[in-house]
Amino acid sequence: MFGVMQKSIPDLVKAIGEFRHEYAEHNYIELDRVQARARFGPEYVRGEDGKLEKNAKGDLLTLPSMVDRITEEDWERSGQKFRMPDQPSSGETAAFMLPLAFEQAQEPTQRLIALMCVSNADVSRWAASGTLYEELDSYYAANIDTAPMEDVLELAVSVAEQFDASVLSKARGLSERMGKLRATVFGEEKKPVETPTTSSPSPDESSTSSVTSTPESSDGDPETSSSSPGISSQTSEPSLLTSA
Repeated sequence: MFGVMQKSIPDLVKAIGEFRHEYAEHNYIELDRVQARARFGPEYVRGEDGKLEKNAKGDLLTLPSMVDRITEEDWERSGQKFRMPDQPSSGETAAFMLPLAFEQAQEPTQRLIALMCVSNADVSRWAASGTLYEELDSYYAANIDTAPMEDVLELAVSVAEQFDASVLSKARGLSERMGKLRATVFGEEKKPVETPTTSSPSPDESSTSSVTSTPESSDGDPETSSSSPGISSQTSEPSLLTSA
């Protein structure tokens, strides 16, 4: 099942990448200055031991964030707004991907949908008897194939989200653990991965940075807010949820 689907993965990945790129060009998250500062706070300086660095007065050392480096002229040109390209949700991506998956790998895709709908006991029994694929095909024909298209689409999106949450996330976690195991057993040092921060071309960022200090408010590591109220997501017409 997965072997047939894997043969179509390169084309699907390319199509999804193009979809995400086009989505980001037409959809964005807009923040005001307060929200931008709350989301992109200063970066705290850590030493080689991973501990937060302090100055002679005991204040935590920080580096100015990308928002702190935006000039007043840039804020004026951007209308006092900070805009970031948005990314489609897993449901939107699944809705876009479903027609392509059916076109290139209809049979295994149908079996995957049926597989996510039946119980583990049924799967184990069918696998033991060597009739797994036949039973999945029968289940799909009896319960899904005759359903209205909107119900099938909703089910497929739910299956894609569940598959990502239960299978792909587990695989990502195991991959991370394997990396740590290699580092422990074989002495391989995992290179840190830098995640670039995406921002819109306007306002522009200046290239200067300096180390500043901020008063320490607690004994633990400072917490950075990951979200703030009032963040609006702008979407332009027409909708992009159509296959090319």
